[in-house]
Amino acid sequence: MEKNDFSIFQNIDLSNKCAIITGGLGNIGIKIVETLFELNSEVIIIDFDSEKNKNTLLKLENKFGKKIDFYNTDLSKKDDIIKFCNLIKDKYEKIDILIHSAALVTASNLSGWTELFENQSMEAFDLCMDINTKSALLIFQNLLNLFKKSDFAKVIFISSIYGIKGNDFSIYEDTNMQSPIAYSVSKASLNIIVKYLASLYGKDKICVNSIVLGGIFRNQNQSFVDKYEKKVPLGRMGNENDIKGLISYLSSNLSNYMTGQNIVLDGGLTCKV
Repeated sequence: MEKNDFSIFQNIDLSNKCAIITGGLGNIGIKIVETLFELNSEVIIIDFDSEKNKNTLLKLENKFGKKIDFYNTDLSKKDDIIKFCNLIKDKYEKIDILIHSAALVTASNLSGWTELFENQSMEAFDLCMDINTKSALLIFQNLLNLFKKSDFAKVIFISSIYGIKGNDFSIYEDTNMQSPIAYSVSKASLNIIVKYLASLYGKDKICVNSIVLGGIFRNQNQSFVDKYEKKVPLGRMGNENDIKGLISYLSSNLSNYMTGQNIVLDGGLTCKV
């Protein structure tokens, strides 16, 4: 048999790789961490310190028998982000993977956030942009030299279909759910940042992509779920496990020729007019 010069198994393996995951203890973040652990990566998590997060952290470490380097960091504050980056630069010689999963989401309990458009506040808008968009830029900017030391650094932003299409407000009728404009703007910003950074740092073998997620089922109002699922060719909302395949691909050497792309993972929803 002719020797295979490119091994899928060898190139998906993340041994000797080091990954930073923002929001690594959130619903999506946990699945990202699990994926990276399964592929043998070292994991650094940025999230906030709470009893729930402490328990989640411990469960992940016990499940995989690996230690997580955890940093309690407020991603809405520039000084906190700079402090985190300085600690990383002192401790690590290179960073191979950055996955920005942290986000101020529509379920966040914040005044002026998930309200009618005319009542949405600029304070909530600014906070959303700080966490969802600017924090990712600041981390990348301040750790750029560590990414350049990786053979093929991978930067992955978790985006949303509401960053590439207008909201379908009909699915929110007869519910108390609202979708803030700041969320859409923040995710759209990530999608164009992908193009900018991929173009600028391709010469340094830094691959930058986003995963554009459709709606994830989290026990939402049943009327919303029913109307949403009727619009999806695959007939269901997403779940957290759906992201693991793309994370595996985009984090590994399998995607060394993939950069500048906003990859849609939505069960086909956006393929329909």
